[in-house]
Amino acid sequence: MSPKGSGRTIAIIGALIVALIIALGAAEIYSDRQRTINAAFDRLENLARIADESISGRLRTVDLLLQDVGREAQAVENLRDRESLLAYIKARAESLPGARSISITDKNGRIEYSTLPELMNFDGSKRPYFTGPMADQTSPKLFLNGPILATTSKIVLFASRSKALNNGQWDGVVISTMNPEYFATALESVKPQGNGFATLLGMDGTIIARSPGHETFSGMNIAKGPAHSAHTAGHQRVSRARVITATDHTARLVVSRTTDFSELVVSVGWAEDEMLTDWQRNAAIKVSVLTLL
Repeated sequence: MSPKGSGRTIAIIGALIVALIIALGAAEIYSDRQRTINAAFDRLENLARIADESISGRLRTVDLLLQDVGREAQAVENLRDRESLLAYIKARAESLPGARSISITDKNGRIEYSTLPELMNFDGSKRPYFTGPMADQTSPKLFLNGPILATTSKIVLFASRSKALNNGQWDGVVISTMNPEYFATALESVKPQGNGFATLLGMDGTIIARSPGHETFSGMNIAKGPAHSAHTAGHQRVSRARVITATDHTARLVVSRTTDFSELVVSVGWAEDEMLTDWQRNAAIKVSVLTLL
């Protein structure tokens, strides 16, 4: 082979080696990006689990309170007992952070006792907080409804539970109206850094609580938002999504998790540009090195 031919061969081989190095470098940059995204999703799943534990723990406390109140209500026999019961439920409402009121209905849905005098004798027989437990008497549990605008003109979350059967007969429900801000405080500690968010939603897509921006977003329905609609359609306890969010139109990684109370979902999101900051810096360095080849 002539010297000229050998030089051309060496140049071609050199070019191929450089191209291979660049291709491997590009593949490594892409792999680093995928690893960064997967690590971010893992972190969001942990935060969603923590949020679920916190929210569900608070709701279990509410559930136990309603069961206690129901037992006390069924022990009333005279006027003195009625007065004692009213004092008892007022004390229990004051002891529970986030509780706005506690009410007790008779078997027909009429409110017999309440920490809010204006609710006395109110007919709640058509309201979900009454019809839900009444329709499922065989397996009593905590029912959640809301957030909605209550008759008191306040946005509230209703938690209700049927009283124990009285001689085998339906005996009404105990109801607590909850302040959504009570749950927003639980979300503050799990909100991802920077432009991240943590949200508590009803399965129907209505935002109950959010951190940050609770006052702005509470009551908004995002049922058609890409992350929530994908979660409900997938019928999985936990789901991942890369979406443009419905609330602030930002590209985010979002993890949604159905809580221990199946009516509720916690959703935790992190802006992609923040999540990829370190990767972008490292990728820029690698690209600079590769361009020198």
